[in-house]
Amino acid sequence: MNLKDIVIIGAGGHSKACTNIIELTKKYNIIGYLCNKPENNDNNFKILGTDNDIDKISKKCKHFFIGIGQIKDWKKRFRFFKILKEKKLLIPKILSPNAIISKDVKIGEGTIIMNGVIVNSGAVIGNNCIINTGVIIEHDTIISDHCHIAPGVTICGNVFIDSKTFIGSGSIVNNNINIKKNKIIRSGSTVSKDS
Repeated sequence: MNLKDIVIIGAGGHSKACTNIIELTKKYNIIGYLCNKPENNDNNFKILGTDNDIDKISKKCKHFFIGIGQIKDWKKRFRFFKILKEKKLLIPKILSPNAIISKDVKIGEGTIIMNGVIVNSGAVIGNNCIINTGVIIEHDTIISDHCHIAPGVTICGNVFIDSKTFIGSGSIVNNNINIKKNKIIRSGSTVSKDS
């Protein structure tokens, strides 16, 4: 099987985690990384340039992935997603082979599902989301675009999470909860009412 070339935007810790999952899929050949501060590249990644070089690089490679994390601020990931879409470049969804995902789950482009994730029947996950290590997403839950669900979060059934929301590590979201857009849920929280 021929691997598809892909470029990762970002060269920090989240990018390192994304690299691992992308390699596990055995679908892509990572040709390099874009980083605006190459001096911060402590992963010895092959830096191809900065985000100003997307046009030049896209002449040879059409697949890009956003390897920038999101905790307090969704704006950087959102900006890159918008840029890549405007340039009609391909932003694949990346699904760890070590995740358990029901067959009827819908997952948007640019979303990454990390190791140990469980996503149950009827769930929908939007574009450009991070579903981090060990997350459990129960049946019929909807996670909108540009959200980050941090490691070890449990989201029970029939939950709705609006766009650009961060849910901190180890949190529990109870059944039938609605969470508004742009929310930050602190690590270890139990969400038992609409937020």
